Amino acid sequence: MTDTSLNLVRKIERHRAQEARRNGIRLRVPSGPAVERRDLLRSRGMSDTAIAAACELHQTTVSGIHKRPSLAASTEAAIFSVPVPHEFNPGDAVRVDKTGTTRRLRAMVAAGYSQAFIAERVETDPDVIVRLTREGPHKDKPNRYVTGAMFKAVRAVYDELAFKDPAAFGIAQHEITRSINRSTHLDWAPPHCWDDDTIDDPEAIAEWTGACGSDTGARIHRRDGIPMCQPCHEALLAYRREENERRAARRGAA
Repeated sequence: MTDTSLNLVRKIERHRAQEARRNGIRLRVPSGPAVERRDLLRSRGMSDTAIAAACELHQTTVSGIHKRPSLAASTEAAIFSVPVPHEFNPGDAVRVDKTGTTRRLRAMVAAGYSQAFIAERVETDPDVIVRLTREGPHKDKPNRYVTGAMFKAVRAVYDELAFKDPAAFGIAQHEITRSINRSTHLDWAPPHCWDDDTIDDPEAIAEWTGACGSDTGARIHRRDGIPMCQPCHEALLAYRREENERRAARRGAA
């Protein structure tokens, strides 16, 4: 493009921008909302390539919107035009945070299913299930992910088994008791402690009492004989520290 042509293009763009401002039309908008929408679509298993194809943008545009403070209003509108899948459905080879997978496996053990039985239903080696169940997800660990295929396989088995009696699948009572006792010793939360919208959320905690993470939750644990979860234990310690500080303040004021 010659200098003359480039100057003409810039002149036309300035004219369009002036017209848009006069008519109250925003040509550029903050990138934050579009970034959040893209990340939500990603969290439901859509790759940037799939998002770009759905909204007719280039893949690099979708991948790089977080790098800019603003973007074209038309780009934002295109990204928001992509419907959010109701269920997380990643591709088989996509890396998925293993939080939900580990929680589902632990919950099934807490419900009375052995890891060997779970492995058979998932159609994988028992050592894989033992490792995934034992190693909790952690953001600094290189193995904090599972494949989309493993995520979906474990989710399907969990949906099938979690709220059913293991005995109905031919599991002996002593095996059921052994699995439950092991999970109790390790503080693994059973299925009723999780909702569909919390089990995959790394920031969510298991809800044993309806008030976990508070001193009220700690009191319910004790009242009902439920093993104390870590968030409630920490909340109880914090409550006791605050009580001690209040007592010390009252003594000092006396």
